[in-house]
Amino acid sequence: TRHNANADAIVLLDAAIDSYLGSGQAATKGLPATSRLAAGLDMSSAYLNDMLRNETGKTVSEYVQLRRMQMAKEMLMAGRIQELRRLFFRS
Repeated sequence: TRHNANADAIVLLDAAIDSYLGSGQAATKGLPATSRLAAGLDMSSAYLNDMLRNETGKTVSEYVQLRRMQMAKEMLMAGRIQELRRLFFRS
């Protein structure tokens, strides 16, 4: 069904966001653009945004921010402050 396909796309989106954030690119290039994420999932930016809003109630930008905050929270709770600084803040 469409819901199952969307759930699979969200899993892939999560992996793409986590990979981008984990690479430290957020500190140097900012957050990933919707167009870049959509291209990696072989869909248009508009479709990705509509699909994500339908499934989660969030835009792509809001969803990326939530993933970023979740990753930062996990790092703080694990005491990985230096890694947090390296990944999210410009030096």
